[in-house]
Amino acid sequence: MMPKLRLLIVDDEPIIALEIASIVQDAGCHASAVVNSIDAALAVIDRNGCDAAILDANLRGSSAAPIAKRLRASGLPFIVVTGYSPDQIGDWVGDATVLTKPFDVIELIAVISRLAKDQMSHCAVQ
Repeated sequence: MMPKLRLLIVDDEPIIALEIASIVQDAGCHASAVVNSIDAALAVIDRNGCDAAILDANLRGSSAAPIAKRLRASGLPFIVVTGYSPDQIGDWVGDATVLTKPFDVIELIAVISRLAKDQMSHCAVQ
């Protein structure tokens, strides 16, 4: 069983957001917040309300880049789940894992598991 991460889920499509939240919970983690806007995501990050995040690259026509920037500044990893190609997203993604919608559930769980293990080993080092 993987360490229980608190994951922020950011997607402007309610059905997809709820599907991701369900997958996160089935994987043994906790969906600490499910939000659909940049401002709401930044508020969760600022409240220390997550250990990592799953981001849609595009939120109602706006890039999720400000969220990624805040996550990086807080030392928090993230996964990008998007319908866009890497060329369309931009370089703000950096070395984050990018999964294309429709995503494979097993692949998403594997990425969450790696994230959880990395976070736990990072915490153990500090």
